[in-house]
Amino acid sequence: MQYRLGFIGGGNMAEAIVRGVLDAEVLQASEILITDPSVDRREVFAALGVQVTEVSDDVAGDCQEIVLAVKPQMLNAVADVLAVITPAQKVISIMAGVSSEQIASLSGKALPIIRVMPNTPLLVGQGMRGIALGVNTQAGDEAFAMAIFNSAGEVVLVPEETLDAITAISGSGPAYLFYLAEAMEQAAEELGLGESASLLVSQTLSGAATLLHQSDDGPALL
Repeated sequence: MQYRLGFIGGGNMAEAIVRGVLDAEVLQASEILITDPSVDRREVFAALGVQVTEVSDDVAGDCQEIVLAVKPQMLNAVADVLAVITPAQKVISIMAGVSSEQIASLSGKALPIIRVMPNTPLLVGQGMRGIALGVNTQAGDEAFAMAIFNSAGEVVLVPEETLDAITAISGSGPAYLFYLAEAMEQAAEELGLGESASLLVSQTLSGAATLLHQSDDGPALL
């Protein structure tokens, strides 16, 4: 295989993963291949030195490990690509709610599938990911995926059946914090804090999160 890592889909999550991998020097840009139908998205990756293509089969045929970085509703659209991948390769899926069995079944082969549930703080190098070994895998197959995702935050290895719970906690969790921030900003503005509202809220929440992360005390005591 010419490339160590390939991506089917070059959206924001794929970009965040690639930037983390390059910054942490897990891989060199020359070891990564990206496919995306958008010229603009391909140009983003090309600017990072990453190889790009508009032909998905190039990624399927030339990469040792392949990240399915498309939205869950696009699963059937990648069926032809999955048909090109062989069981000697590994598939890493970041599609929420799509089981490893569904992906392998669609491919018609015993592809080893590793599932990852990332969250949006990955975009700033502070992600929280759950990684699960799916069908046709064995212990140790997760090592490369762990290295990739450790480059931009924290990672936990979990059974696949718990990934829906991971989605509810760390996957959706940031949105709840953003709702809280929105309400706090609105209250700050109503209290006359004006232009300072956004900074007051974002730094308060950021500082509190750092304190929680670094403290030996649990959230109730804090």
